[in-house]
Amino acid sequence: MGTLDNTSSDILDNVAAPVFALKVSSSGKITYCAWNTCAERISGILREDVLGKSAIELHPGRYGRVAHQHHERAARLGETMSYEIKLPLNSEIRSVKTTLTPTLDDAGKVVELVGTSIDLTEELQQQRALIKTESESNALAKEMEHFLTMTAHDLRSPMQYVESIARTLKEDFQDLGDGKLELIEKLEKIGVEASVLISEVLSYARATNVIEKNKRFNLDELCSSIFAVLDPDGIHDLSSSKRAIFGDEVALQVVLHNLLNHAIKNAGRDRVMVAVDFEAASPEQLRFLIRDDGRALDDPAIAFLDSGEFLRESGFGLLGVKRLLNSRGCDIGAMAVPGEDGSLIHFTFPGRVVRWSEEEQNAAANGA
Repeated sequence: MGTLDNTSSDILDNVAAPVFALKVSSSGKITYCAWNTCAERISGILREDVLGKSAIELHPGRYGRVAHQHHERAARLGETMSYEIKLPLNSEIRSVKTTLTPTLDDAGKVVELVGTSIDLTEELQQQRALIKTESESNALAKEMEHFLTMTAHDLRSPMQYVESIARTLKEDFQDLGDGKLELIEKLEKIGVEASVLISEVLSYARATNVIEKNKRFNLDELCSSIFAVLDPDGIHDLSSSKRAIFGDEVALQVVLHNLLNHAIKNAGRDRVMVAVDFEAASPEQLRFLIRDDGRALDDPAIAFLDSGEFLRESGFGLLGVKRLLNSRGCDIGAMAVPGEDGSLIHFTFPGRVVRWSEEEQNAAANGA
């Protein structure tokens, strides 16, 4: 195969990327024999200052020695090779990826190396900035979670004590109509609500640390246990699919408990209908649908679920749910049902639908 001639060198000037060629002499000396216009522009080095020089002569110090070593290796191996290198270009150190392709003579000896280069500086800077940002964000998140956990632990006992004192005061308290009983009841209510909030803070801080434990379980049985806690008197119309799932039952229980509790508390009516169903979103992921006929989700809650930003109106429960789902590569959203009362919450969750035999269903129902 022939080497680059003047016509070929002119063609290289039409290439919109840095291209150069190295001549390998019979004595093994390697010098530049082509340097296109794009290489001139990006490097800031004119063609006449390049041709006939080796990399050691072109670039000062270690930069030239490293580049020359790559040139010698490509000439010795006689095969295409790529490498990344730092070079002083246009008065600054740039990161460059270069590919060298050998040209062989009829005897199979390398007589020329054609090189193409890509400037990786900005890409590498962005990667480093992203890694730094992620590292700082993770460190900050861990610090915040640690702070929240410690604060919640410190507050839980005093608030439970406040609640206990209020209950004790209310026992056998004689109401004289002077408003003191109302104050005691208000104190008790504050203690209860504060204790719930503290528990939600702890759930929020731990949401991403829940260990996945996959098993087979029946969604209807899981929801029934949640309904029994949220609606012990059976006031509301709560239902769920009776199909079986293979997935993380504990994590799903946390998600459903918070979402169902939110639907009931924000229904805006004495009796609300809430239905839980699911479908296969992919071979390894399910899509759950929670539909209710209560008051439609207010804007802060919808904005929170869609954006993931913390809004106090949405409560720690929804924030914890989103964090738990996001930590498993899932998403969650909410929408008003067009032409109907109520809302629809939808979220994806790792798992798959499984089919149980009648014997397995009976054994699961009996706790076997």
